[in-house]
Amino acid sequence: TALCGISASDQKCIFVVGHFGTVLHFNGTDWYQYPQFQNNGITFSDVWTNGTEVFIVGYDAGATKSFVLHGK
Repeated sequence: TALCGISASDQKCIFVVGHFGTVLHFNGTDWYQYPQFQNNGITFSDVWTNGTEVFIVGYDAGATKSFVLHGK
């Protein structure tokens, strides 16, 4: 999986996103991959977090749809 974006608020809150709907979070001890976002046709291209909120942007395989995810 190609990774495209990374954002961290500190050493215990790191998000990484990429191809195939990859969304990973590091809590200082373990990595967690969010299975609900995995999709062969979606690329998440960038991510931003301040430790309280996270924004993820991406597009589908045909570049016809854009995605913006926001979570707390």
